[in-house]
Amino acid sequence: MKKIIMLVLIISMALTGSAYSVQSDTGGETMPNFDFKVDPNNIEGSLVKLMDYLKWFNAHLDETNIKHYTWGDSIVDNVDATHKLKLKFYIPDGILLVQKLTLNFSVEAFRAYETGAASGGASIETSESGGSGDFDTTGVSGMGIFQDTGVEEMIPATTHHVHNMDFTLPSHSHSLSIADHTHDINIPSHGHSILYGIYESTTAAGCKVYVDGTLRLDNGGAGYSTDQANLDLTQWVTTAGWHTIEISSTQLGRINAAYFIQIYAGNKGL
Repeated sequence: MKKIIMLVLIISMALTGSAYSVQSDTGGETMPNFDFKVDPNNIEGSLVKLMDYLKWFNAHLDETNIKHYTWGDSIVDNVDATHKLKLKFYIPDGILLVQKLTLNFSVEAFRAYETGAASGGASIETSESGGSGDFDTTGVSGMGIFQDTGVEEMIPATTHHVHNMDFTLPSHSHSLSIADHTHDINIPSHGHSILYGIYESTTAAGCKVYVDGTLRLDNGGAGYSTDQANLDLTQWVTTAGWHTIEISSTQLGRINAAYFIQIYAGNKGL
């Protein structure tokens, strides 16, 4: 059985292009030395050197216990200005390289599955008795003053006495006093059934992308208000462990999101 080849893959960026350096400690099996920079004047030659290494690497993947893993996940959820959509994923120990991490999402209308509550529970209840009080009049006595003007008229064939009466009522007032009291209204226990249906409202807008709690993509500050595909998040996820991708919205809406990840990992911890 061939010995496990331990690889150290170092990728760095240089002003003249990407620099790739590969070293090996095989103890028997040797891997081609590979150290180059992309030559902008000889792209074809650079690609030939790269392909030679990739062919060897692909042929010895199983022997080196280096595996290529690919997976993804998706989630759809309602969002608003204070509630983000969250994608959470785990990268296992033994990771050598995150080759690619991309995000896709669509902006949709907020959706609920209830359109209201049915009416019901009406009742007529009598309140408890209370509120009795005293009713008083003040500033008046007697029946007032009646005065006969003493006028008398004579009518043929019969005699009628006509009196003009004046009635004088002194100035007075009335007061009404009601003692402090309360009324209790009792409503029997009751419930309202849900009216099921699909209700839609505003659409997610001004969306921004956070990786592990840090804002990474915001479309120049304006956010994204249209569907997005293949947003590259690779540079911000490089280690094993739990990671999160979050998407915010400036208003009530719904986001349908999916991530796709490719990694190279050894056998440690897998």
